[in-house]
Amino acid sequence: MDLEFSEEEAELGENVRDVLAGICPPSVVRAIYEGKGDAASVWQKMVELAWPALVIDEAHGGIGMGFLELAIVAEQLGRSTAPGPFLATVSQFAPVVRELGDEAQWDRFLTPVAGGQLTGTLAIAEGGRWRLDAVQATATSAGDGWV
Repeated sequence: MDLEFSEEEAELGENVRDVLAGICPPSVVRAIYEGKGDAASVWQKMVELAWPALVIDEAHGGIGMGFLELAIVAEQLGRSTAPGPFLATVSQFAPVVRELGDEAQWDRFLTPVAGGQLTGTLAIAEGGRWRLDAVQATATSAGDGWV
């Protein structure tokens, strides 16, 4: 089993790192965190570079790469603490739609995600109801973590 990146995979990581250094330096991240900045320009550059299309099939406007390439991009996003909807949309929303949706839903959701016109996230109904008062889950501090 070869656990090293191929030349193309290593190059992808380097390219993403270089782009993020330009569009998402620590000063931009800090400004957004402090409420003085906007992540829209960071997201727009990702859209221009077709990053939302990374793991979406070509039939729906995507590039058709796999989870390894997504992991390479995600690693660099984490390295730069890049803000925006990329991870929720591309690593969660789009794969769930791809796996559980039908052709009409793929067209409705995946094509605009690939083009950067739509972002998404996952939400799970608790108790089968989509109402805030239906949520029964709680989080309680327990030592160094949560239960």
